[in-house]
Amino acid sequence: MKKSFIFSLLLLISPNIKSEDKKAEERKYIKLENSKILLLDGVSGCLDGNAIEEILLVRKKVEEEKIGILDVKTKRRKGKCLYCGQNYGTAALMKIEEQLKSQINIEKDEKKKKEHLVKLETLTTCLKQARQNFIKATIKFMERIEPTKGHVIKLIEESCKKRNIAANNTVMLEWANTRPGNEEAIFNDKVKNFREFDKFLNQVFNFLGDLLKSCPKGREQFFAKHPELKKENVKK
Repeated sequence: MKKSFIFSLLLLISPNIKSEDKKAEERKYIKLENSKILLLDGVSGCLDGNAIEEILLVRKKVEEEKIGILDVKTKRRKGKCLYCGQNYGTAALMKIEEQLKSQINIEKDEKKKKEHLVKLETLTTCLKQARQNFIKATIKFMERIEPTKGHVIKLIEESCKKRNIAANNTVMLEWANTRPGNEEAIFNDKVKNFREFDKFLNQVFNFLGDLLKSCPKGREQFFAKHPELKKENVKK
C-alpha cells in the first residue's frame, strides 16, 4: 500500500462527519469501556493491526460515498453516483431527494409532477447502487467480526448510548447482527431513502472512529506494520 494512500487513511482517524444528533455530535473519539474491547484489542483475527487498516479503509469508503472521491491534483471531489448526467455523493443526493418530494407534494401541474416522479425513481436506482457500494466496502470487515459478533454488538450499543442514539433509531445493530451476504435484505426494509442511508453512514463512520480510539494495541500493530509513519500524525 502506497505511503500517500496510508496518510490519506490516517486523516480519517479524526471523525469529520457530523452526527444527525447535534447534542451528541462528537469531533473527538469516544473511548469504549466495555470489557469486551479487552478481549478483542490486538488479538490476531480480531481487532489487530490488519483490522485497524480495514477500519480505516471502510471509513475512507464511507466518506467517498457521502461526498465523493478526492482528486489529488484538482483537490475536488467527484461523486460516485451518476444522476441526470452528473456525479453526486449521497449527501448531495439526500438534499435532491428531499427537494423532489417537496415539489411533488405541492406541484399541481400533472406533467411536471410526473417528471419529478421519474427523477425520484432514478434516485431509487442510485440508492440501490450506493447501498451495494457500501456492502462491497465492508465485506472484509463483516467477515472479520463474524466470529466475535456478540462482542462487537455490545460495543455498538455502548457507542450509541454515549452518542445519545436510541436502539430503535439505528440500523447498525441489525446490520452488524446479520450474516455476510444478507445486508441487502436489511437495507431494503430499513434504509429506503437517502436520508435514512445518510444517517446510517454517519453512525457507522462514528462508531468505527470510536473503535479506533479504543484499540491501542491494534493501533500499535498497525504502526509496526507501517514503521514509516509517525504516531504524531494520529490523534489519540
